[in-house]
Amino acid sequence: MLALLFLFRKTLLKSLPAASSPLSSASAREWDPGVIRPGTRVTLRGLRSQAARNGEAGSVSSYDAGKVRYSVALSSGETLSLSPLNLRQRPAVTLRNLESAGALNGSAGSVVSFDEEKGRYNVHLPAQRRTIALRPGNVLLARGTVARTAGLVREGHNGRWGTVGRYDDAAGRVELRMSAQSTIKVKLENLIV
Repeated sequence: MLALLFLFRKTLLKSLPAASSPLSSASAREWDPGVIRPGTRVTLRGLRSQAARNGEAGSVSSYDAGKVRYSVALSSGETLSLSPLNLRQRPAVTLRNLESAGALNGSAGSVVSFDEEKGRYNVHLPAQRRTIALRPGNVLLARGTVARTAGLVREGHNGRWGTVGRYDDAAGRVELRMSAQSTIKVKLENLIV
């Protein structure tokens, strides 16, 4: 019995954020899967009043659910309060299912931007020292990335945000955590960062 209690405690402690984590409060354990986590690298986009800042890099410091704004620390040292629509995550990715450039399958990179018009990610590949445009179906987003669903047959799921989880290679789908109680499985081409 004592061994069982020890195992339960050990499992519970592993699931909690570290004490030094910016998510170590009680509310952090209930972190909304659709909210970008502190420390995530982002690029500013779609700013109108400060259009010259579009393309600047920074990282998320915090999220204010009441105002629906992220506090973003820029490389310049400034901090801005921004709408989620003005941020593009720069998650780590792995390339897969490339036919014309098969040698790049398995390569690691990071999303630089997304071309809405062409429906392509621009992915920087540091090992190859280049950036290439890829369909979402060829880009496996890192676990923990916050992504939006698009192009799903069930219309009620389109446009919803969740956190990328485990990839099921056999099914060709990734788990997307929508809430504490809900996870859906979607194809890579149905996720946009």
